[in-house]
Amino acid sequence: MINSISIWEIGIKIKRKRLKIPISIQNFVHRLKEIDGVKIIPVDEDIWMESLKLKWNHNDPADRVIVATARILDMPIVTDDREMRKFYKKVIW
Repeated sequence: MINSISIWEIGIKIKRKRLKIPISIQNFVHRLKEIDGVKIIPVDEDIWMESLKLKWNHNDPADRVIVATARILDMPIVTDDREMRKFYKKVIW
């Protein structure tokens, strides 16, 4: 599962030239949707409300949404972000 805000973050990194991928972000998303077992999770009001409940002094809304989504779905997060790893213990990588 991929939170839709992660796609936004990838797009921002591409736009700021901090990440390069060999295809457009639109094509990337299209290909993600074609992979069996991959589901893009939209950010809904339940996720926003969970992000507000987090007792985490971290101001990046995207990171808060990713953690909130993982908590709701009881799923691990794939990240090398140290702040996320400190707060949310179910991390791969």
